Amino acid sequence: MSNKDKSNIDNPAEGEITVAKKPFYTRTPVIITAAVLAVVIIVGILVGSAMAAEGLTLGKFITDDIAREDFLAKLFGYQVRPLDFMKDDLNRYVTVDAEDYKGYDIKINVPEPTEDDLEFEIIKLLASKRKTDNVDRTYWLERPIGAGDAVYVYYAGYEYDEDGNRVEIPNSSNYSYTVEKLKNSRGIMIGGGSMIPGFEYSLLGVVPNHYNTDFVRYTTGNVQEGDVVYATASYVKEDGLLYEGATIRIDLGDENVERLWGVNIYDYLKEEQIGMTNTSPITLTCEGSGDKITFTRMTVNYTTRCEDDNVLTIQARFPYDYSEESLRGKEVYFDIFFFGVVDYECPTYDDTFVLETLGVKEELISDYEGASAAEKYKNYRKDLLQKEYLDNVALESENAMWERLKKTITVKEYPKREVNRVYDNYYYSLRASYIEANSDGAGYESLDEFACERLSLDKGADWTGYIMQMTEDEIKEKLIFYSIMRAEGLAPTEEEFSRCYREELELDFEYYYGKGRDDYKSAEEYEAALAEYEKMMLDEVGVSYYNDTIYYAFATPAILGFANVINEAESK
Repeated sequence: MSNKDKSNIDNPAEGEITVAKKPFYTRTPVIITAAVLAVVIIVGILVGSAMAAEGLTLGKFITDDIAREDFLAKLFGYQVRPLDFMKDDLNRYVTVDAEDYKGYDIKINVPEPTEDDLEFEIIKLLASKRKTDNVDRTYWLERPIGAGDAVYVYYAGYEYDEDGNRVEIPNSSNYSYTVEKLKNSRGIMIGGGSMIPGFEYSLLGVVPNHYNTDFVRYTTGNVQEGDVVYATASYVKEDGLLYEGATIRIDLGDENVERLWGVNIYDYLKEEQIGMTNTSPITLTCEGSGDKITFTRMTVNYTTRCEDDNVLTIQARFPYDYSEESLRGKEVYFDIFFFGVVDYECPTYDDTFVLETLGVKEELISDYEGASAAEKYKNYRKDLLQKEYLDNVALESENAMWERLKKTITVKEYPKREVNRVYDNYYYSLRASYIEANSDGAGYESLDEFACERLSLDKGADWTGYIMQMTEDEIKEKLIFYSIMRAEGLAPTEEEFSRCYREELELDFEYYYGKGRDDYKSAEEYEAALAEYEKMMLDEVGVSYYNDTIYYAFATPAILGFANVINEAESK
């Protein structure tokens, strides 16, 4: 109300008739009662009609909290209260006993960093500062490969089975590349980190023409004696194992080829025209064992020659967190055939590189051992690798813990209001991203197409069912977590919560903006920026996001302490 309005009430104009207003509690009770009863009757009629439309009985309306909240939300449009994991009764949804989360083993496989890993960290730093202007893109093969060089090679990854037979690892070969495709690629930058650990490092110092560079790939003609055949085949082994559309490698120059693939395998394949499909069934008997293999379909995709002549073989390993779970931490061999190398000039690792090129401040490395800035910085990077290793051990241990707990503990009933809330968050977040992507010209034909791509699902997959699984998985984890935390009294005190909240807020702020307290002129300026960021985040994700983050960070180490963590990489 404006000051002008107030003055008119307090000091009525001359001649204006005013009536003094009585306090609410002194008004005629009959009028008040009638008004209230009228509202009750109207609401009652609305409630009764709405209940009938929703198929709810009065008994269900009174006893079913979720039905009542959903019903009232539809009727009046109010926000349904989310489940309070710290206060609400969680036993309704899940029962967690001490034996479910105490005294069990979990296994991880996170290797500790080696000296080679440290050396490759330095190589990556040098490669990141390679000169890219006026590069001579002529291929060469006669000089040692160095940091930053672009290497163009054909490679194939494999392992050995228990009998010592070579077994190709799917999707670890680029033999299918044409020469044009290989030349048009960027090559493999030594120090770029695009390949699995050990691959790029193993090529350092190698002189390509000391090895076979006569690798030839054939996509037309017929299979010849001694060829290595790369084919797609469907076949059945005598033990009943069926291989449908399998990618296979048959080395016709291998003395064991007839023991592995059957007598007369060459006679069968030499009739094959590369690129054509043979659907005539044939059964071959393996030499020695007498086992039979029946091929029902065979397509020779291409063949290679000269693979076994002075080939460079290197070793590498798949990362412990590799996307294909069966390959995580696995050692692998690669046969390498060089096409060419493009030389890039890289700086030398010395004090000038550390202090000037990288801009490292001397106070950052002053506490580390070493006679020079380069040595001190190397030890600093070693310390970072060790900290990263410990973080990875903790993360993998937590992941293994949750996998075990969620497999062991069963949810009796999912809280409907929480399911709706979390599912809607996923759904509308995807929908908003879809609208934004199309407004930027992405050209998605539908939300279905966008959602499947964003969630890495096959086209046409049930993505709504997928996010429902994500929803239930998230809620199940929270039900288990808060049940354990409350049962064991692991929640932080108010003082601890406030401290953790502040730490988490500052970490998020620094991650989001890339700068911290020291980047502001004054503490007041920093606090103002932090407060603005806090408001933005709370508006965006809500206070429950930070509550969950803090509770998890505070209590998870204690919950993990109830398990026995075995790092299998330490025994290798």
